[in-house]
Amino acid sequence: MALDAPSWLRALAAGVKGSTSEGLEGLEDWLLTTVVHQGTPYSATAPVLWIARRILGDGSTHPALAWCLLAISESATALRWSAEREGDCPGEDPEPQRSAADQPPWATYLPLDGELAKKHGGRVHDDYFLAAEADVDTLTACVLDWEQTVVDCVRDRRYLDEAIDAGSAMVRLAPSSPLVHALHSLVNGPEDSRRRAASAFALAASGRATPDVDALIDHDDRAIRVAAALGYPDHPRALETLVGAAADRNWVRATFPRGFIGPEPWLASALLVAVLDRVSVDAADDRLVDGLEQQLATVAYGPLGATYEWGRLLAWLFPDRWQPASYINVPSSDDLSNTQGRLLAALARNDDPWEQGAGNASLVLGQVGLPHDRAVIAALAGVEVPGRPSWWRRWTS
Repeated sequence: MALDAPSWLRALAAGVKGSTSEGLEGLEDWLLTTVVHQGTPYSATAPVLWIARRILGDGSTHPALAWCLLAISESATALRWSAEREGDCPGEDPEPQRSAADQPPWATYLPLDGELAKKHGGRVHDDYFLAAEADVDTLTACVLDWEQTVVDCVRDRRYLDEAIDAGSAMVRLAPSSPLVHALHSLVNGPEDSRRRAASAFALAASGRATPDVDALIDHDDRAIRVAAALGYPDHPRALETLVGAAADRNWVRATFPRGFIGPEPWLASALLVAVLDRVSVDAADDRLVDGLEQQLATVAYGPLGATYEWGRLLAWLFPDRWQPASYINVPSSDDLSNTQGRLLAALARNDDPWEQGAGNASLVLGQVGLPHDRAVIAALAGVEVPGRPSWWRRWTS
């Protein structure tokens, strides 16, 4: 793939320049499903990124640049996750074969004089995956090779969303004064809250905003404060901001209807998890409980809400009952604290978690030893709910 990259890029770029939908779709497909597939870079990713920057050149306004920036973001994020995993499971990789100094940078763990072994029936053996594995050092160098391009895009407001996305991932990967300065210029600039908050989040999360992180946490703009607190949740003054935002879902949705950058719907759940990880159910104040009660009773969470939102709340609400799976004895009303009773009652009043076939809902209720039965939960919480008996009761009766 890497050897074919120049001809692919030139052909795809020509199609995009001609404003053909086929060209744009082809470029997107090639970069984000082949070069970086579902967030995973490969051995060919590094030379493709290196070649792409040189084909596009400095100051490019070519539409291909936007997709390249997204590929850079994906690669930088994958590198950061790889570093975190290696910290948990230290080990030594074999030394790869590397390109000569006069070639585009590449590295492979497959011996250059070797051939891919074949399994019975002609399928490629696991050597294929060894050949596809990205070398961290080579990929890091080719990602950071884009640093000045990203900085220039931020400065010139070219493909700004994609540039912020790439810069935010890159600044968390390695120290970079130009990127830090570029993101700082956006935080206090004229851009909308979404872009400014994305920059503040990246600076706080990278740890390279220090000592300016205090200014971000205490910023006059609430959107900046929330973003910085989420990026640096262990800051001494972050928790109060996070609690307020987690309790005020309406403000979060109104201010960030698509998250910080791009079509990202997970901001509300990320805020919730940051708070639940740092506040025990016994220490929750009235503001937080009031906000969670309103959300549990009214939010249309959808099928993933059980896994990422109200299910996380249940695990937090019943820490002594949490188990990997399955139903145990239902507690009595007398066993519930005031907070547990209020939030269970709110959940029972919401139609959303009780739809027929909601497997995720059954799973997360079972993890705290409760059945997926609205009537049982309502009776336990001491409330009446309208409608027919729950599907779980009908199914198991």
